[in-house]
Amino acid sequence: MLNTLLFLLTRFQALVIALLAAIPLSILVRGLSVFLATLPMHLREAGRGGTLALLTWGGLRGGISVALGLPNSPFRSALLAVSYGVVMLTVVVQGLTIERLTRYFHPKPAVE
Repeated sequence: MLNTLLFLLTRFQALVIALLAAIPLSILVRGLSVFLATLPMHLREAGRGGTLALLTWGGLRGGISVALGLPNSPFRSALLAVSYGVVMLTVVVQGLTIERLTRYFHPKPAVE
């Protein structure tokens, strides 16, 4: 029974490590794809880092990767768990902080 518990804890630890690696990696890849898609805008006009940050932070959802499902494989359950973890982070954490990030990069002008 202790061997089973140890095995489960080891699998859980591997899943947590995979999730912790997947979250920053997904944000980094999203930022790179947004940057490449908006490269002409960055070449014409400098100082678009705030817009790039908002598009990167606000665009991750990942629901499609979960909804499409995965074929049966030995890694299916681990990949689904990591996908759901990334989706939960993007919906909860990024959804709750996007307004603050928007105000930081695009503050309202003072009315006189």
